[in-house]
Amino acid sequence: MFKKLFSWFSAKTSEDNTSDKTNNNSHLTDQQDKTHQVQENIVNNKPVIHKPSSEDIQAAAVEDESQDKSTQFDSIGTESSEQDEDIKQVTATQEKREESPIEPQKLAEDGAFVFAANLTLYTSLDVLQLHGKHVEELPEESTQKKNGEWINSVDFALRSDENGMFKSDIGFVEESEYLAFLITCREIVESNLAYEKKLEALSAKMDANPLWNSWGQRKLKNKEDWISDLIIKEETRVITGLSLANAKTLFNQGYTSLDAIATAPDEVLISLPRVGKKTLENIRQAVS
Repeated sequence: MFKKLFSWFSAKTSEDNTSDKTNNNSHLTDQQDKTHQVQENIVNNKPVIHKPSSEDIQAAAVEDESQDKSTQFDSIGTESSEQDEDIKQVTATQEKREESPIEPQKLAEDGAFVFAANLTLYTSLDVLQLHGKHVEELPEESTQKKNGEWINSVDFALRSDENGMFKSDIGFVEESEYLAFLITCREIVESNLAYEKKLEALSAKMDANPLWNSWGQRKLKNKEDWISDLIIKEETRVITGLSLANAKTLFNQGYTSLDAIATAPDEVLISLPRVGKKTLENIRQAVS
């Protein structure tokens, strides 16, 4: 039995070897046929065609997919960059419009002009009363620029914000109310009333309106006696070289008008600090 088993195993091994040789020979024959075909194509000037393997096909597909994604990302990046640039341009345009929202000379209706007075306690009454006046054409003779000027109607409107707040010489105030305060002050200060009557009338107005009184104090350096200072400065403004301090001294001595000061004795005027011959001469000429 052992001999039969050995004979069967030998026969099986011989059969497997024969099969392997046959497969190898077949594979070799295929390779030889391919080589022969390539050589024949080269001799006959025919293109050599290589059939891609499954591995080559799969690798090519992966590479194509990667390139497609890269192209998509590049496209998205380009679009994003273009959108960013558009946003920057729009923002720049908006900022430019905010800085100059309108072109006054082009948008003014009928070429109208408006008088803008310098809103301060020292601007004369006649100039303050012109504030806001509209004209179609510029007057041949306009007020000096230090007191006010004619400007484009659109520029005039832009002086105040949407709430009517205006940047004045004492800070932001409501323009119409501040103008009323200034006109009231100038009406009294420029009147023909005596000094004591002016002081009484203006003080009564300020007592009735604490906001106005605070504006006057702020303008005249928070002085409680700003009303008397304003009246005295107005009375003596035409005298060159006479300080407010010296003018107040004269008023306290009873010289409460320009005429009284101009006719005061020389010894009274010369006794004042820094009043010499030149200032004395200016005082005498103030009423001439």
